[in-house]
Amino acid sequence: MTPKFGFPPTFIRKYCGNFIHVSSIKLRFVRSENCNSTDSFSHLSYFSMNKFFLQAGAVLAGLSVALGAFGAHAFKAALELSQRTDTFETAARYQMYGGLALILVGILSEKISHKLITWAGNAFLLGTIIFAGSLYLICATGVTMWGAVAPIGGSSLIAGWIFLLIAVSKK
Repeated sequence: MTPKFGFPPTFIRKYCGNFIHVSSIKLRFVRSENCNSTDSFSHLSYFSMNKFFLQAGAVLAGLSVALGAFGAHAFKAALELSQRTDTFETAARYQMYGGLALILVGILSEKISHKLITWAGNAFLLGTIIFAGSLYLICATGVTMWGAVAPIGGSSLIAGWIFLLIAVSKK
């Protein structure tokens, strides 16, 4: 079993007597003699994704607060002059929604080991970056062509919620 995402260099983690040794991106499972659990190793490929999604969600949410404050104070005059205050507020709001969705996925991936949880997290991350990023670019550059990119991010966010719904329903 080799996951498609990277891990920290080398460490050993214990799960009910099952040891997982991670070196680079290859997993090697060593079965403990004392484990009475019939639990399979299927959930172990997801254990580091929850940390990534939690970190990404925290970064996005924190940046959303910082950018929102920046837009309300330092960038306020420029936004009012270009009549993009609503666009900037929408970008900051959806960035916060995406950050909170990633935190939710990070928490749920601890309990639900389904590939759709990972897909949901990736869709939320990609969708937030594309959607909010395109709106921020409209505000910063005045080039409204970036508005054509926003529906791609919005579609990715919607897909993330659908993936999450299916994953939670299959639990």
